[in-house]
Amino acid sequence: MSRTTLALVGLVVLLVLAGCNAPATETERTLTPAPVPETASPTPTRALAPGVDSAGVFDSPALASAHARVLGEASYTVNQTVFQQYPNGTVDARYVTVARFAADHTVFRSTLRQADRRDGRLVTRRVERYGDGSRVYEAVTAENETTYGVVRGPDGEPRSPVNVFPANLTNRRPIERLFTLVETETVETRARNGTRFVRVATTEPQRLPPLRNVTLTATVREDGVVTAYRVTYDVDRGEGRIDVLVALEYTAIGETTPEAPPWLDRARD
Repeated sequence: MSRTTLALVGLVVLLVLAGCNAPATETERTLTPAPVPETASPTPTRALAPGVDSAGVFDSPALASAHARVLGEASYTVNQTVFQQYPNGTVDARYVTVARFAADHTVFRSTLRQADRRDGRLVTRRVERYGDGSRVYEAVTAENETTYGVVRGPDGEPRSPVNVFPANLTNRRPIERLFTLVETETVETRARNGTRFVRVATTEPQRLPPLRNVTLTATVREDGVVTAYRVTYDVDRGEGRIDVLVALEYTAIGETTPEAPPWLDRARD
């Protein structure tokens, strides 16, 4: 698992599509094209959002591109939770990330709260980061002690905000792969403040070896922004079965202003 705020961006690829320990390529499957019907094609249904119609997600690259295009030019807040537990209810790991990005994405503030089971107990850690447009500062709390500093690369030089988070902050590739591998159907459309939202979901649990009982529910705005999704599955690991939940939500799109944290001066010093 990632132990930095990079968990924000890559967890769908690592957890949803590959399991907890396997490389992502191990679970990619070859999709067999559907046979071309000999009769005339039915009249296309009206698109409810880019790549989405009344039957579900029919063009995942179009959906992912629209999602990334809108968020790539906007400020936003993203909330992500990854939760792993054993069938008896024992928590194996928990990662909760909240990140706020300005429109240019070089100014941001993020907080990752994580808990990992080690030697039979949950070990907690909190990582806060703030990008001021040129540098990234952090406050890391573990074992009741907080350290402050500048985020640096392997060469010891301060890393720029664009390098601390991958360029794909909007999760474009994971969203494309997610809706390619998991089949969904449109289950609801609704309007809020004049904007249409579409809810798509799996109609029954799916199997994507080594993942089992995969379910997906997502809400898509009419401009293509996947405003929220929730994925659950279970997978076998060395110590037994693990039940996993991945939930992500984008809020305050175009209305987010990251504020400097109170510990910034200490980190700069």
